[in-house]
Amino acid sequence: MLSLSATADPHDESPQPAWRARVRNGLKRLRETARQRGPRDYYTAVTTRLDALNNDVEALLDSRTTGLGRALFAPIGNGQVEWFTLQVPLTDHVTLAPTAQLRPLVAAWSAAGPAGAVAVSADEAHIVDLRLGMVTEVATIAHPDDLADRRELTGRGHATVTTTYHSSASHHDLFEQREEDRLLRYLHTLGGEIADHAKDHRWECIVIAGEAKYVNAVSGGLPAALAATAITLPHTVAGHTTHKLAAAVQPAVAAARAQRHLRLAERVRDAALSTSEAGSCGLAPTLAALQESRVAHLLLAADHSWTGMRSPD
Repeated sequence: MLSLSATADPHDESPQPAWRARVRNGLKRLRETARQRGPRDYYTAVTTRLDALNNDVEALLDSRTTGLGRALFAPIGNGQVEWFTLQVPLTDHVTLAPTAQLRPLVAAWSAAGPAGAVAVSADEAHIVDLRLGMVTEVATIAHPDDLADRRELTGRGHATVTTTYHSSASHHDLFEQREEDRLLRYLHTLGGEIADHAKDHRWECIVIAGEAKYVNAVSGGLPAALAATAITLPHTVAGHTTHKLAAAVQPAVAAARAQRHLRLAERVRDAALSTSEAGSCGLAPTLAALQESRVAHLLLAADHSWTGMRSPD
């Protein structure tokens, strides 16, 4: 199986960008390795297949192809070619192996997996999905019309100009406060609907952004059992485009994801060091836990090269 991944460099505008040269050099190395180490039939199969994949590889490397990360998977024997692009970087990787090499995709998912963002204002709650560098509209929840009713109080009065002014101001403030309280109570009820979106889209974390009072009302209504990490961002984002919203919350999402990964690593470490067999560290005990279906989270060292084999059992 040929596995190829690379990251396009948008700043390299030379006729032969370095990132493309790395991919082509990797393919040349595969040909040379097959010639030196494999039987002649294997070398012939590899070179014939790579020649047949030339158009797919060139399309993947084309500057007109959208996407920062590029990946291609193809069996050496005749079979379907899968290639796609992502809006996040992928580590440079060109290899032939018995199975597809998915580590670059796993690393991308770990760094830019599914998250949600909610921009809440006095008029609506705007919800988007963030994953692998892409931003997708999920829902816009417009607040009921009566919550936006800010009619002035009117009526007959018999007081002096001074007392009428103070009375009108007092009634106006009371009316505004009552309407504001109604809006906050309504925003509190949106927590359940937002939690449903988080569950449906498998968000690891969700950022709620907007005026502090609105953010606190929405976050206060989220269920206690919500699996996603909830982050409050008391910054006004009303009126921002979807992509501006994504850019505004991205630092908070990245920080929350890093904290989540750190907590998970510490949890695994502590469990591995305990006597409860709730965790493992090292190849042999981890493989034993996998064979016994006791693994909830599997952590792999990003800087280590893993090799293995399949057996009938």
